[in-house]
Parts: sequence; C-alpha cells; structure tokens
Amino acid sequence: MTNGNTARSRGAESELTLVLLDSTKLELGYSYTDAILTSSFERGIIPDLIGVSGDRLPEVSKQQATAALDYSLPISGNRDFHARLDASYRSDFWTALPHSPTATDLRASRW
Repeated sequence: MTNGNTARSRGAESELTLVLLDSTKLELGYSYTDAILTSSFERGIIPDLIGVSGDRLPEVSKQQATAALDYSLPISGNRDFHARLDASYRSDFWTALPHSPTATDLRASRW
C-alpha cells in the first residue's frame, strides 16, 4: 500500500424514480466519473507501481447505470408481497494503475 503523488476526480450522478402505478415504480440511476493521476511516480523495488500522469485511477469505472422495477402489493394486515427486478451496467476499469505489471483492464459488465 502506498500513496501516489496527485490525482483529480470529477463527475456527476443522478437518480430518478417514476411512479408508474400505485403498486409499481421504476428507478433509474447514472453516474459518470473522470478520475486520473495528475502527476507521474514510481514506487517499489522493481518498480512494481508505476503511475503516469493522465492514467485512470484503478477500480473506478467511468460510467455506471442502474435500473429497477419495483412492485408491492398489500396481502393482509401488516403483510405485503414485494418483488423487484434489478439491472446494472458499469464500464471497464483497471485493477491496478495501467502501467503497473499486474494491471488488468476488466471489461464492461452488461445488463
């Protein structure tokens, strides 16, 4: 575990809930993150941690999206039937700094 030099993270996030019926709602979410190193560095004996200015930060997807359909129905007294269907997407991300020997670019996950 080590610290790099400097980095910058900017982004936006939004969520929307739409009531379709009394018992049904649709929830949507989206986020965009631009997280990069702003200066280069090398650490370790080999070196095994290499950061180049402009590299994306590890384990940060640029885009993520979610969708959910939620259904609730009163059964009796204080009992309800509840069902939910979720889907999500995330764009690719690096498992380590991109120029490091152990770095892998994990592909985007689809719905």
